[in-house]
Amino acid sequence: MPPVTRVSSIVEQHRPDLSAYAVIASDHCSHLKGTTIIETTINGMVIGRRSIKRWDAERWFIELPKTLLKKVGLHVGDAFELMFEVADGALPVELADRLARDARAAARWNALTPARQRMLAEHVREANLAVTRSRRAQRVIASLIC
Repeated sequence: MPPVTRVSSIVEQHRPDLSAYAVIASDHCSHLKGTTIIETTINGMVIGRRSIKRWDAERWFIELPKTLLKKVGLHVGDAFELMFEVADGALPVELADRLARDARAAARWNALTPARQRMLAEHVREANLAVTRSRRAQRVIASLIC
């Protein structure tokens, strides 16, 4: 079971036209290898799956879009407590089933970069309804075999 990491951070932003972000010291991310999907909580409020990315040798960061900041009541410069753990990396069932049934699509899926696979899987996973996840999975498969 991956560890739960608890850190204090500050909402930072370089320019108003860019997203805000939280910076996490690499000491807290030694169990991560590269861009990773995490389950995240800010000040005790579950915010769900986010990407954590390596910034440099000393730091990692998580993007904090304006809508998320509004939801958790934070502004640039505010301190907050961040808790995260590595999220389940299994493919959504709707996508895994379709890839299992279509060898050509599976071969093309396997040829995608890990970043592209992660992006497509998260797009399917983030749908609330099974019918929407199924429809999104079908679109992913269609894009692979075109």
